[in-house]
Amino acid sequence: MAGKNRAKNSVFIDKTGETLATVSEINAVNDALTSQLAEMATQLNSKVNDKTANPIQPAIADLDQTISATPTQAEIQAISDKVDSILAALRSAKIISSS
Repeated sequence: MAGKNRAKNSVFIDKTGETLATVSEINAVNDALTSQLAEMATQLNSKVNDKTANPIQPAIADLDQTISATPTQAEIQAISDKVDSILAALRSAKIISSS
């Protein structure tokens, strides 16, 4: 096994015979990392499930209109209102900031 790390009496030793770590040290690090990972997963799940932090916006209906050859004020106002609805939803979802 020249050149390979090997375990000897619960101690990991490199090819020169130098002790790298004991099994208990490795287990302690593993336990600490496992605990931290579990805490991070809990925090992430909390953020994902928190509807107030990332609320789902209500649907915005399609602007279903045909513009006439000479657009009326009502047609242009409908477009303006739709753009305002989209901007409000994007701001509420914190995708864009308020001006």
